[in-house]
Amino acid sequence: MTTEAVEVLMPEVAASMTSATLAAWLKQPGDSVKAGEPIAEVETDKTTVELEAPADGILDRIRVDAGTEGVEVGTLLGLIRPPTADESLVEPPPAEPPPAEPPPADPPMPVAPPPTAPGFPAGGTEPSPQPASPPSASNEAPSVTPLAARMAAHAGIDVAAVTLDPDAGRVTMRDIEQTLGAGPPAGASAPDAAPELPPTRLESLHDSSSDTPYRDEALTAVRRVTAERMTYAKQTAPHFYLSMDCAVDRMLKRRARANAAAAMNEALTLNDIIVRAAALALAAVPEANVAWTGAGIRRFGRVDLAVAVATDSGLVTPIVRSADTKCVTTIAAELRDLTDRARDGKLAPEEYAGGTCTVSNLGMFGISSLYPILNPPQGCIFGIGALEERPVVRKKKVRVATMLTVTLAADHRALDGATGADLLRTFRALLEDPRLLFA
Repeated sequence: MTTEAVEVLMPEVAASMTSATLAAWLKQPGDSVKAGEPIAEVETDKTTVELEAPADGILDRIRVDAGTEGVEVGTLLGLIRPPTADESLVEPPPAEPPPAEPPPADPPMPVAPPPTAPGFPAGGTEPSPQPASPPSASNEAPSVTPLAARMAAHAGIDVAAVTLDPDAGRVTMRDIEQTLGAGPPAGASAPDAAPELPPTRLESLHDSSSDTPYRDEALTAVRRVTAERMTYAKQTAPHFYLSMDCAVDRMLKRRARANAAAAMNEALTLNDIIVRAAALALAAVPEANVAWTGAGIRRFGRVDLAVAVATDSGLVTPIVRSADTKCVTTIAAELRDLTDRARDGKLAPEEYAGGTCTVSNLGMFGISSLYPILNPPQGCIFGIGALEERPVVRKKKVRVATMLTVTLAADHRALDGATGADLLRTFRALLEDPRLLFA
């Protein structure tokens, strides 16, 4: 019988995943394990998955401690030795040599390479000119986080020319932002001089000498990715907002009749109906079912609707695939399942990756209207407010109606105001004459 140890490696949970957090070890060195038995938990940006043992044996060594963030795919996490092997006979694979020390950084470039993209205003003062040394051809291309890669592609930045944070070891969103803030390329016409402002560091805003009690919390993976994506969306996408009020009394009466005939655990929620209406509206106005790619507009052939769900670790957006082809009861059943598993951190990556548009509903918290931030690279997102009884004028008479305010946030690079207005009008028509919603 072989005495070779079996490697436990960081898996590639999703196609675009480059790293993850080793959240916990479920087994300890010396514990017996069976092939397929969960031995650790891996936390990605949206979910937590169990890492299964690749073979029967004894967990012999742990190379990466629980709680370690940014563990690259393929990293050796631990070793499993055969159950009958003498521990002293197990010869673990040789440790990987430490990465070579990076060569000394070139002197700072006087200016950033390509021009600043809209949404990232140039800032800071221009350093004194210095002779620029081109990057060495022998240097390997730096590792880049997915978000940084998208930002660099959008802004036309060559990541090989970005100065790395020596502690990070790879190009991050912060590196791209610093490059964008360095100014226009050499030879470009200088913009009108702006008043020079004193440099501001985030740390200076949180004065540690204050006697106000506080407690710092580490970010969860979900919260960190949400922060990066929302910052990216707000800085790069030119948002515009459109709002419309919908009279929903007829829809609510139709829902009450449907729920009276349904089992208790199959009752339709307002959110189920809103998702159905948004899906049908996007199918009727396909010009709004788009995404901005940086090089053009991507037009989707179906409606995959993401639905924002609040969890203890942050915001997650599970997706109802082909939502425009599903009846409201099917959508309701899928949403119940997706929402429960999202809050338990049990979604598979393919259940939250992608999506052509998003619905964000805060009406259950009494919020009258919501102006959401885009979920990049999607072209638009619905913000749903609360049901409110308001006086309305109909045929020169004032009456009370149940109203709901919907706000559409849209990327002006991907669609125009008229398209957004058409989408909202269609959405309102579906809610106010709900026959199609319950078909």
